[in-house]
Amino acid sequence: MFRKTKKDKWKKYANQSAKDFEKFAKWTPSHKTKLLAEFASVEEGIEDVSHMYDSAIKSACEGSNISDGGLVYETASAHDLEQGNITTASHHYGQAHNSYLKWAAKCKANHLILHSSF
Repeated sequence: MFRKTKKDKWKKYANQSAKDFEKFAKWTPSHKTKLLAEFASVEEGIEDVSHMYDSAIKSACEGSNISDGGLVYETASAHDLEQGNITTASHHYGQAHNSYLKWAAKCKANHLILHSSF
């Protein structure tokens, strides 16, 4: 929500969630990397956010949890789109769609098609 609204109340919730999440990060490294990229994407002055998303994608793809890949690709696509990187955003969006199909999350894959910015 903070990414969309930029309201401080959502940032407070995000920060608390990040602290709570640290307990579980050792079991889900791709989630931790994605979370760090999400925070970096809304903070001003943080360089190389795209590289952070790439690291999260790599971590998710190396793991055995297919859903992680879809989630990371989808959020990377949103970041790319905000930055005006249409080609990369489209690629990540397509990869998210493919990941959701592999996960057998057909409703989520269809949701991406219906709400695509492309």
